[in-house]
Amino acid sequence: MNAIVKRQNFFLQLENTAFKIGAPVLIVSSGYTSTIKAQTQEPWLITQLKTIPRRNRSKSPDSLIMETSLKRLYEKIDCTSYRLYLTPECHSLEDASAEFSELLENQIFKTSENVFLVGHSKGGLLFTHSISEHLKTSTNLVLVAPTYGCIMGDEMAFIRTLERHISSNPFQSVDKLLFEVAMKSIGSRRPVDHDMSIGSDFVNTLDFRALKNHNVLLIAARCPEQKLCHPVDAFFRHYGKYIGLNLVGDGMVSYYNQMLPVAYYDSVKKISSIQATHPRAFSVALPIIINFILNTLK
Repeated sequence: MNAIVKRQNFFLQLENTAFKIGAPVLIVSSGYTSTIKAQTQEPWLITQLKTIPRRNRSKSPDSLIMETSLKRLYEKIDCTSYRLYLTPECHSLEDASAEFSELLENQIFKTSENVFLVGHSKGGLLFTHSISEHLKTSTNLVLVAPTYGCIMGDEMAFIRTLERHISSNPFQSVDKLLFEVAMKSIGSRRPVDHDMSIGSDFVNTLDFRALKNHNVLLIAARCPEQKLCHPVDAFFRHYGKYIGLNLVGDGMVSYYNQMLPVAYYDSVKKISSIQATHPRAFSVALPIIINFILNTLK
């Protein structure tokens, strides 16, 4: 396959090439929306300056795309790895899921007997739908803090929740203002984000029972309990309290929603729990992911 595999609703960007023919293939996604230009030609800062001021981002990449480095994984596992990005033209995760599943069945599964889908956040939601609705071939799936209902998918619902949890304290009022500005800056207001919102039709119609036919690891995250923690964790834990997700989730997604495949259908047998906020969950989970892949390959 090429360094860039382009489809209407997503594209794959080659990140690592295996030394051996038939080595494992990894497809990794956090569900970011981007463009080939932003990922291959444009400096990161330029992308931010072009994207953040725009209220309408229907043709723009997401702002603040911060991918987790997989260097530790490549040091231990010889594999070919791709990053999956949704395109701005993608109008629903359903469209992306169907198109991605077709690529898997017709091309990727034919290149290796060991394919691993590693989905963090909205990427986990996308891969879950592909497996539950489209795939006929059994495969390996890692889910890290999947967004089976996330407050960040609906900007107005987010603001209403913020107002319920915040007091009239002047310091909290400043926090509220900063939080709203941040939401407007990083939120995309795309249909694919609405698909991950709490109560969305896309989430409500997921058939988790299909996961039983695949080798699945679910890693759910909660905010760290200790006072001293990584600055990103401290930041998201602080603001997570204003939307009620600092104690019962990872600052963005409730622990219960992350665990829906287990809570409803007991369809996932391999489960791990970590202490990390949503942006850092993938990085913290990486050693667990590496062990899962190595054990599967034995």
